[in-house]
Amino acid sequence: MTHQELGNPEKAADSYAYANMLDKNHWAALANLEAVLHYELKNPAEALAAYSRAYEILTQKDAKPADPPPNPPLILSQLQYRIGLAITYDSKRKCVMVLIFFLFLSSFIRR
Repeated sequence: MTHQELGNPEKAADSYAYANMLDKNHWAALANLEAVLHYELKNPAEALAAYSRAYEILTQKDAKPADPPPNPPLILSQLQYRIGLAITYDSKRKCVMVLIFFLFLSSFIRR
């Protein structure tokens, strides 16, 4: 988070991506990457992919996430909210993306 706090969003994004490369189940690295991509680098499409992957990591049944959060439902609801923000960032994609988001969410509900 140091690069992010020092105002170096590109280096912060690279660091979070590198952390995820080292540990594919590190959900927090992906959530932080998403925040930088979405809010600082204004790249909601890539942010959406990072958020979605973080959500998948926390909801998978076959492997444990790295550094699991103490309150997973709270983190999952925050991720869902941020996914929604990333989807609605581009008004041209809003309708299609909302449909995709609900299909994505329903696949987890059915499990």
